[in-house]
Amino acid sequence: SAFGDIPMFRGGALFPTHVGTALPLAARDQVEATSLYVTQRIGSAATLMVGKINAVDLLARDPFFGGWGTQRFEHIAFVAPPSGLVPPVVMGAVLTAAKAPFSYTVMVYDPGDHTRDYSLEGLFETGVNAQVGVTWNGEVGGRTTNLGVSATGSTTDKIDLGDILL
Repeated sequence: SAFGDIPMFRGGALFPTHVGTALPLAARDQVEATSLYVTQRIGSAATLMVGKINAVDLLARDPFFGGWGTQRFEHIAFVAPPSGLVPPVVMGAVLTAAKAPFSYTVMVYDPGDHTRDYSLEGLFETGVNAQVGVTWNGEVGGRTTNLGVSATGSTTDKIDLGDILL
């Protein structure tokens, strides 16, 4: 990695303490497509993404989260907060829509982690996950604020904690 051999799980941490040591995934002389998806705008307020979607890439430009572990925060909890239900890299679809002051998200994806996988073979063999969420965006006490709630359902019968670790 660009940061040397910094231990990612210092002090027995469950999640990487320095995401920059895990990214990029390929060796220095190799190219790795961490995300590979198509995006289609639907009207003026909705967007559909389909393909291999990496949460770290998706949140990279978020004003609070993101930064790939090299800008802002280093710990995965702030770069792309793990939920325990959504793998770091999903194969599936994400539909987002906004009608101020709310934004809505619907996700349908394979429950397995696809960090190093580009094949569609075996997709959804172990089940399917679906997630819906709504976020309120506004101000509280003169500060920009957002509050959200989401629900996730799965047809798979187990969650492998190894799937949520980088």
